Amino acid sequence: MNGVLDYGVTFFMYLFFEDGTQKKYVLNVEDQDGMNALLVDTDNSMQGYRISKELTSELRGVIYGGES
Repeated sequence: MNGVLDYGVTFFMYLFFEDGTQKKYVLNVEDQDGMNALLVDTDNSMQGYRISKELTSELRGVIYGGES
């Protein structure tokens, strides 16, 4: 997704690597069906990645419970 992104933060996601480095992302997953999730690297907040509806549904099930 190119351009200026207008989004709120639902979750921060931290990745920790074996070499001691880490990355911080914004992960937005709505608790209702029909919307794609959004992943944004906080080091480059002008670049976002839309997550497919299928994967969003799986993430929603993991995060909020219920069927995916």
